[in-house]
Formats: sequence, structure tokens, C-alpha cells
Amino acid sequence: MFFSNTEKLYLLCEKIEEPFEIIDINIALKKCFALAFDEEIPIYLQAGVIVPYDMIKAKKYMLASYSFLQTEDINEKYHIKIIPAGRVVIGYHFGSYETIGTTYEKVLKYCKKHKAKIISDSYEFCITDPFTSQSSVEYITKILFIIE
Repeated sequence: MFFSNTEKLYLLCEKIEEPFEIIDINIALKKCFALAFDEEIPIYLQAGVIVPYDMIKAKKYMLASYSFLQTEDINEKYHIKIIPAGRVVIGYHFGSYETIGTTYEKVLKYCKKHKAKIISDSYEFCITDPFTSQSSVEYITKILFIIE
């Protein structure tokens, strides 16, 4: 875990439908890709999900609300979420998504210890995933929260 500063980031988002399973996340992500290609939206092939902070506090770590692709500052007619420039806390999870709660608990304890207040949902950036790894033990997920 560590604190850092981030530049402003733009995320092309698609809402994940219930029951919020991995397949629902993948469907939402595919919709992001389809929109990006159909509308010629520039994307950086950096994919991820947004997990509401309330779900993290309730220990429901895999209940993501949006899938996203990183993009540029584009037309407001698309569903773009902005991570503002500023202070963040970052943690890296190594392993399957089913065990990501252990890393979330470490991030929350780190923030509490250093008196950093989390003021955003969680942004999970897939560094390695099923498309780039042979096994879930090789997955790497970057977890980012905006802090005060």
C-alpha cells in the first residue's frame, strides 16, 4: 500500500447488470469495447471495474457497479466517469478475484493508520487477468481510492 498523486483520468463506463457476476462484468466490458469501436472513441485498453465504497465497507468486494475502459476527455454524450487529479491510495492484489477482500482490508487498515479519509468508490484496474495469465494466481489488480 502507498499514497500517491494521480493525474486526471477518464473512464468510459458501462453499468453492470444484476446479479453482478463475472459474466455480467464481462458483458458490460464488451459493451464498452463495442461503443468505443463503433463511435471511434480512443481507448487505452486499460480495463477495470468500479466497486462502490459501501460494498467494500459491507465486505461485498466483488459487487462491482461499472466496467470501464480508460479513454481521453471526450464528448459528454457518453457515460464518462472522471477520477480527478489528486491524492490517492493504491494497493496491488495478487491472485484470484475471490481473494481480493484480503487486499481491501489491508488498504482500509493502511488508510486508518495514516488518518487518510477515503472519499470515492474503488477503482480496480486489471493489470493481468484471464486474457493475459494462464492461472488466477497470476492475476494482478491495482486498487485505487481517492483520499483526503
